Amino acid sequence: MNIIAVYPGRFQPFHLGHASVYNSLRKQFPGADVTIATSDKVDPEDSPFTFDERKKMIVASNVNADAVQK
Repeated sequence: MNIIAVYPGRFQPFHLGHASVYNSLRKQFPGADVTIATSDKVDPEDSPFTFDERKKMIVASNVNADAVQK
C-alpha cells in the first residue's frame, strides 16, 4: 500500500517550524510520498509570495523540489 501524506498551507513565508513538521512527517511515515501543497494565490497584505517564491524558500530548507505541489 502506498501512503501519501499531504502537508497543506499558505507558508507566508515557509520557515524552520514548517520544515520541522515536514521532517517529522517523513520520519512518521517512512517510505511515504510526503508532499507540501500550497497555492499560487497572491494577496499583497496576507499572502505576498507567489508559488515560485514559496517553492524557492521550501527548497532552501532542504526539501526536495519534487515534494512541493500546487
